[in-house]
Amino acid sequence: MNKKEIASIRKTMNADKTTAQTLCVCHVNIDREVTMFPSRYFGRIPEEEADQYLELFRKVFSGKIGTNLHTLHLPTAEAGQDETQDLLYRCLKEKCSDEDSVEELFAAIAENYPLDIPYCILALYAELDVFTPQGEDAFDGGEQESENVFPHMVICLCPIAVSKPSLVCREGARTIDNLSPATLISKPVFGFLYPAFHDGGADIHNVLFYMKKQGEPEEVLIRDMFGCDPPLTETAVRGGFETLVAASLEESCSFETVAAIQNEIAALAEEAEDEESNLIGKEQLRGILAGHMPRRSKQGAEDDLRNDSEEASEEYPERYSESGSEPSNKFSAFDEVYGETFRDGGIPLSQVVPAKVTVKSSDIMITCPPELSGHITVGEVDGEPCIIVRPNGGVTLNGIPIRMRE
Repeated sequence: MNKKEIASIRKTMNADKTTAQTLCVCHVNIDREVTMFPSRYFGRIPEEEADQYLELFRKVFSGKIGTNLHTLHLPTAEAGQDETQDLLYRCLKEKCSDEDSVEELFAAIAENYPLDIPYCILALYAELDVFTPQGEDAFDGGEQESENVFPHMVICLCPIAVSKPSLVCREGARTIDNLSPATLISKPVFGFLYPAFHDGGADIHNVLFYMKKQGEPEEVLIRDMFGCDPPLTETAVRGGFETLVAASLEESCSFETVAAIQNEIAALAEEAEDEESNLIGKEQLRGILAGHMPRRSKQGAEDDLRNDSEEASEEYPERYSESGSEPSNKFSAFDEVYGETFRDGGIPLSQVVPAKVTVKSSDIMITCPPELSGHITVGEVDGEPCIIVRPNGGVTLNGIPIRMRE
């Protein structure tokens, strides 16, 4: 699902635009025993309470694509692992009205989610009218015509927290009373939308999966219940990418080269609209790295480079067209590190483009927004290697303005 598709479902998680019909809730204790609560027609829930439910479900559509939001491709019947898809589809067709089916779904989640604290699982069934724009842009006030209905379920898991005892002031009674601990439902740690919303319709073979932070419980659930390979953690992706760039560039890994590569990748991340475009593939990254390497004669590079980067040169011919030359570095390290870390998959751009630029030595660290990264360079001062920072405006030392030498 792309950003626009996710936003179109997220906006229905508001009281004035909700299309919700049925709400199902259960409690799961530390022994993973499921206790079902009576299902409720969402339209009859008091407005203030309904707003709080919708706030929880809205969280399922938040975060970054590729970091918090992932599209999971459910195994097909040919793979012999379609039990989960059958269960999800059954609950969907029954509009979450059959308590036995919903309880079976909740039990499957509880069985495959190893969390050692009690929690609640919430399921919301809704039907969204999908409109076809009429005129230039129906979304900006033009007429719309309903084309079909998108039935869907949103499921989220919310840990239960116990509040601390506290004193409360009751002004009307002119008393201070002790407030006993209460069990509170926290924001979701994971959730999913089934089926995925794609090209204005339902994709029953895919699930949009949300996780607040990827950990072992989420990986177990994705692998054992959904039958999918868990995505790499952000730490693993970033560490693998850093190793990949350093091993591929070797002696060419200069400050200017790394900065140029990161700027190019950051530009790709800004253009990403969905999970697919948020990925940079092996050959695309190979081409970017090759474009920032020293070059020598094409004849001298043929034997040690052609076998490894032939596909990259075909896909990015502009990188190999300067004076008939090619990068001098071999790509054996690139292939080895990429295969070990990312296998044949792509690298999520959102996880390798940091929010801040960080330049770090053994005892000094400098950070700045990406748009100011050009103010930091490396060079020599009095014959010593230095990190050079060009200030943007006044400079202070421990809050005290200082005068810069002319």
